[in-house]
Amino acid sequence: MPNPISWIDPLGLAGEWVNPNNINFSQRTISPHDYADVMRNGGCDWDMSPLRVIDIDGQLVSYDNSLLDAALEAGLDKVKSLGLTLILLILTHLLEKHGHKNCVRDLESEKI
Repeated sequence: MPNPISWIDPLGLAGEWVNPNNINFSQRTISPHDYADVMRNGGCDWDMSPLRVIDIDGQLVSYDNSLLDAALEAGLDKVKSLGLTLILLILTHLLEKHGHKNCVRDLESEKI
């Protein structure tokens, strides 16, 4: 764990581990996927692909519903989440829409 005196994370890009059962979905339906099998076999790198969430009145809500569904199906008791502010959420959506698939990781590597 980084030294809190010498290292800060003002945008929360380091993420934190949370129980997926405590996160709500942001939509009613989810496209079919096979992510649960990958997660069961340890093939998910949570540092590279954290579950993006937004805090709405104290309740975490997923922006990555397929990943959340897979984590629940796989029976995981913790996932790495990246808490996004609404502005950062909109920014990541716009960047990804225009072809920047790893924009959250890119922002983290720039240490904005």
